[in-house]
Amino acid sequence: ISRMDWEHGVLATHLHISTAINTVQAAIKHNPDTSVTNTSSMATMTNLAMVSITSLASAHTQFVNWAWETVSRLHLHMMDRGILESRGILEGNVDIFSQLLDYDLNKEVEIVAAGAVRKIPLACYTSLLLTQLGHSLPELLDRGLALLKVVQDAGRMDHVLEILMYITPLLMSDLSCIENAAFKNILTTLLSADQSYISMAKSMISGTFPGPVTREAGNMLEKMIVNYEKYGKDSPKEIIDLWVKILTSLPGWNVNNSALFLLDILCSHSFFNPPIHSATLQVTNDLQKKFLLESSGGIINWITGVNYSGHKLLFPTSTAQFPWLAYFFLQSEDIHCRETGLWAAMVKQLSEQKPLEDALVSASTQCETSPPLSSQLPIYRWLQQAMDTPPDHPMVPIFWQRFFQLFLSRPVATHEGEEPRGVGMSFFVGMLN
Repeated sequence: ISRMDWEHGVLATHLHISTAINTVQAAIKHNPDTSVTNTSSMATMTNLAMVSITSLASAHTQFVNWAWETVSRLHLHMMDRGILESRGILEGNVDIFSQLLDYDLNKEVEIVAAGAVRKIPLACYTSLLLTQLGHSLPELLDRGLALLKVVQDAGRMDHVLEILMYITPLLMSDLSCIENAAFKNILTTLLSADQSYISMAKSMISGTFPGPVTREAGNMLEKMIVNYEKYGKDSPKEIIDLWVKILTSLPGWNVNNSALFLLDILCSHSFFNPPIHSATLQVTNDLQKKFLLESSGGIINWITGVNYSGHKLLFPTSTAQFPWLAYFFLQSEDIHCRETGLWAAMVKQLSEQKPLEDALVSASTQCETSPPLSSQLPIYRWLQQAMDTPPDHPMVPIFWQRFFQLFLSRPVATHEGEEPRGVGMSFFVGMLN
């Protein structure tokens, strides 16, 4: 079986399906331990550490790993077949859905479904690949995600990522499903897997970032972006937009390096495509405004309308590891500063030779807006990001360009023929000899 050519279209689909079912049945029959799933985090971390050590594994473990590899090689899920099948699933094509095995009624998959009920990880995984539980959005949310959680608790993160690649496009038809608690829990666990993996198995792997799970998640995103035509789309815009919204909906996403790594990949694809660039910037603008709104409460702000404690930023410091992502959020901060009128008012105040802090207070009062701390002004933020980003990164010239756009700012001329001087040096008084 391992030496056969399982590429899609070489062998008939029914051979892929029958091979999967027989493999799972054999795994259940000859490995009774697979009927017991330990869902503790310790078991998950131990499985993560052990799954790669095949040379030291027992014959029992080797057989189970072979069964997982074999089923994974087969093209079972409709999203893993041709364009006709993948588009048909997303469009709700009745003929395509009729080719699925019924989880509740089909005799052919009865033993596999019974194994899934017993929470056998391989049976759960295969049920998602073959039946409506991994293809119909209502069924996925109702019963399918519970099966995926079993697979995750068994430490099979690579197979969780595989299933996510197949099922995530289904969410494009209803973005509210992003907020599903079970779905978010699976993703949160996935994004924390590398920390657990490294802490439990640091003697066996390198502790460098990104870890193996995060790296594979990045590969999954790249593959989905490249295959946008398979989802019936004219560009990867909807896939990128979907994943940006998914990742930024998770709790603590802005302090999770794995989430930031994946967002950086998405932003790198957004940057060079104007429509996707605009859509991603809109998402970051909305997040920025929401975060500022949520963090701007307090009795002083309620009475005066001005918060003198500065802004609570999503990223208080530069993000040198994730320059593509940094660009979009710094651009959002820059846009916010301009839209409130604060930047233009600051430039005007500085042109009148006022000290920086006084100019900031006067400008915020004039604009009736809560000011950032002076250190949070976009001119310093762009500068810090430019200096901290590795010099060979393609975004470095863009960061310097944004800095100099602000540094060379000058006030609007009050009469014809006037040429006001730039105020850039006013931001650095006392810093330079």
